[in-house]
Amino acid sequence: MECCIINRLRTQPLWFVLVFLVGLFTILRFAFIYFRCFAAKYLKAPNKVKK
Repeated sequence: MECCIINRLRTQPLWFVLVFLVGLFTILRFAFIYFRCFAAKYLKAPNKVKK
């Protein structure tokens, strides 16, 4: 089983792995920014209502 995984990693080009990692990092970064903006709006709304 391990030999099959090693053979797959050897056959796949390195750029494919790099593109996959960069794409995953970009998606996580945008998701974090979107979540932060959403949380900021959601937390600021009640404060304005209280004032």
